[in-house]
Amino acid sequence: MGIGALLCRETMRLAASPGGASMRLTVRHDNAAAITLYIRLGFTLLPSDGLLAPELQRLEDLGSAPYVAMEARLDTADR
Repeated sequence: MGIGALLCRETMRLAASPGGASMRLTVRHDNAAAITLYIRLGFTLLPSDGLLAPELQRLEDLGSAPYVAMEARLDTADR
C-alpha cells in the first residue's frame, strides 16, 4: 500500500525542513522488508562499531535480535 514509504518520506521531509543534514535509525537485522524500504529511500548501512554502536548494544542487551544502524543524507536523498 505504500504507507510505510509515505510515513518515512514525510518524516524525512520534516527533519530536513529545519536544516537537518541526515537521519539515522536502527532496525532489526532480520527485517528485510524495512531494510529494503530504507535503502530505496536513500539510507545506507552504518558500521556496527560506529556512532550508534552503544544503541545497537543496548537493543541487543534487551534480549532482542541484533540490530543494524542506517543513515540517509536529507539534503541529497532522491525521494
